Amino acid sequence: MFIGIDCGTQGTKAIIWQDGGILGQGYTPHSTIMEQLGQREQRPEEWFDALIASIDKAFKGIEQHKKAIKGIGISGQQHGLVLLDQNDQVIRDALLWCDTRPQAALSAFTQTHDLNLVEKLGIQVPVAFSLGKLLWVKENDPISFRRIHKMMLPHDYLNWCLTGRFTVEPGDASGTGWFDTVSKSISDELLSLIKFENELAQPDILQSQEIVGTLHPSIAERLGLNTNVIVSSGGGDNMMAAIGTGNVGSGQLTISLGTSGTLFSHSSEQVDSREHKDLNAFCSSTNGYLPLASTMNVTTANNQILNLVNGDISEFDTLLESSPIGADGLICLPFFNGARLPNVPNANGALLGITATNL
Repeated sequence: MFIGIDCGTQGTKAIIWQDGGILGQGYTPHSTIMEQLGQREQRPEEWFDALIASIDKAFKGIEQHKKAIKGIGISGQQHGLVLLDQNDQVIRDALLWCDTRPQAALSAFTQTHDLNLVEKLGIQVPVAFSLGKLLWVKENDPISFRRIHKMMLPHDYLNWCLTGRFTVEPGDASGTGWFDTVSKSISDELLSLIKFENELAQPDILQSQEIVGTLHPSIAERLGLNTNVIVSSGGGDNMMAAIGTGNVGSGQLTISLGTSGTLFSHSSEQVDSREHKDLNAFCSSTNGYLPLASTMNVTTANNQILNLVNGDISEFDTLLESSPIGADGLICLPFFNGARLPNVPNANGALLGITATNL
C-alpha cells in the first residue's frame, strides 16, 4: 500500500493506492499571492501543510490501513523557486512557474554574459524556468538573495521536509535553467556567473526510481505511519504524468490539461531544440528525454471567466450549452498571466469580436 502526492499549482492531492486501486483520496487548495502584474507566489510551508492535510483526508474512514503503508511518492509543480538559508529556514515566498516578472532579468543576464543557454544546457530556457526567478530575486530582493544556501524545486522541498535529505532528479531539475540535460549534472559554470554571497549546498542527484530516504520520526508520528516508510525520488508533474500514461517509449503522446497545458512525447536521446524556441527538451524520469511544448493559461483561464460571470461550474456549463457554436464571433484570448506558447510573457488577455448581440 502506497501514498501518492501531487503538489500542483492550485492545490495538493493525496491518494492511498493498493493493487492498482484507490482506497482514499484528499485535496487541499493552495493560496496564491498575486499583488502585482505577473506576480505568482506561494508559501512553501503551505505546500507541506497541504500535504499533511490531504493525507489525513485520504485516510478518513480507513485509518486502520496506516501501518500498511510502504512508501510515498511525490509529483510536483515544476520550476518554483524554493530558497533556504544556512539554518534551513525558508527565506521568502516561492516564485512559481507562472510568475512572468523575471523576463527582463533573464534577458539581461543572457545578453550581459553573451549566453546561448540551449547550447550550454541542451534545453531552451523560458521565463517559466527557475533561473529567471533566481535572477529576479537577486535584482529585486537582494537581502533574501544574500541569504541563499539551498535552492530547491517544490517536490524536492517536500522530499526534504519528509526525510531531511537534499536531492534532485534529472527530470524536474532539467527545468531549472542551471542543469545540463546532456551530462545530467548541475552547471557550476553557469551558477558561478550569478555570484552568490554564500557557498551553495549541492544536492545529491538521484534517478526517479531511487529512494530519497525514510520518513523522519516526527513526521511518521504525526501521520501515524511507520518510520520505515520509504520516500521515492519522485519528479516533476509532467515527468510523472508521462510514466502514468505509459509514455515511456517511442510513438506515445500525452496531453495534460491543468493550470497549464502541456503536450509531450519520449525520446531515448536528447532532442536538438536549438531552432525550436517553443520546444523544451526536458530529461524524463525514466532516464530518457521528454520533448515538451507548454501553454500557460488553461484551467486558470476557466477560473477567470467563472469570476467574470460570478457563477459556479454548473452555471458555467449551462451558459456554455446555451451558447451557439462559434459564440456569434466572440473570441477570447486567455492570456490573463502572459503567455508561454506563444512566448510572450507580457501578453494581455482580450475579448474580441464584441457586438450588441453577442455580449
